[in-house]
Amino acid sequence: MTSKRETSLQSYIYLGLLIMKVKKIDIYQKLNITLKILDKLSVNKKNYKYYDSLLISLINQEKKLINKIVKQ
Repeated sequence: MTSKRETSLQSYIYLGLLIMKVKKIDIYQKLNITLKILDKLSVNKKNYKYYDSLLISLINQEKKLINKIVKQ
């Protein structure tokens, strides 16, 4: 059974940060997941103030991934 409820924004951010620790996921998949999560979060900007530090961590991870890809 499906519902129309979505998970909290905080759980998306935690998911993104946890994905970075998984060794079996390559850098392109991690970047893709991170971009999708940040895209999902960008729709609801009013809640950013509650998750600033976690969101900044996720954005920093995205920057690191992009830099690694560019250097390859």
